[in-house]
Order: sequence, then structure tokens, then C-alpha cells
Amino acid sequence: MTSAVRLSLWAAGLIAYMTFLSVAGADAAKLPGNVKSPEAVGQVLSGQLKTANATWWGFDAIDAADAVQSAVNSGAKKVIIPNMGQDWIVRPIQFPERLVGVLSGIGVALVVRW
Repeated sequence: MTSAVRLSLWAAGLIAYMTFLSVAGADAAKLPGNVKSPEAVGQVLSGQLKTANATWWGFDAIDAADAVQSAVNSGAKKVIIPNMGQDWIVRPIQFPERLVGVLSGIGVALVVRW
């Protein structure tokens, strides 16, 4: 990966993080971090939260497709895929048209395995 691409990904991650903070607003402090959270999932599914974090469905280092697909299918307008210190290995993901954006953190790699 070239340094220009890495810089672009870093900048995109920074913008995504800042966007998340602005979307979450004052509630950001109340939201769980990058951990499995059935409570946060419930808030997304009920429409209380418009931004979902894929880790709330549970990060699996071997196959994270179910967490990402569930977050994407949750009805949230935006989905965050944070940096977990390792790649998000997934099967092909179907993205609905209504999704405004999928935001990833700095250094996040989404690796699709067929």
C-alpha cells in the first residue's frame, strides 16, 4: 500500500470518527465502546440510535461477517466498523441502498473471504 493511500485511509478514519462524535452528540459518552452490547443493539433496532457500531453485535476475529451484516441490516443510517487491532475478516456483505455510510476507523481493514 502506498503512503498516499495510507494517508487517505487515515484521513478518512479521522473524518469518520469526528462524524460519529457529531452524530452521537452528547449521547456519545453513554454509548458502549467497541464491545458486544445487546443493549446498544436494542437501541439501534428500536430506532433510538441512528448510528450502529458493528462490534455491538460481537466481533469475531475468524469471521466477522455476521456482526457487520447485522449492523448493516439494523436500520441504522450509518454503521461504524472500528479498528479492533486486527482485520475484519468477512464473507461478502450486502449493503442496502438506504445506508448513508459505512464508517471505518483509522487502520481498519475489511478483508472479504469467498
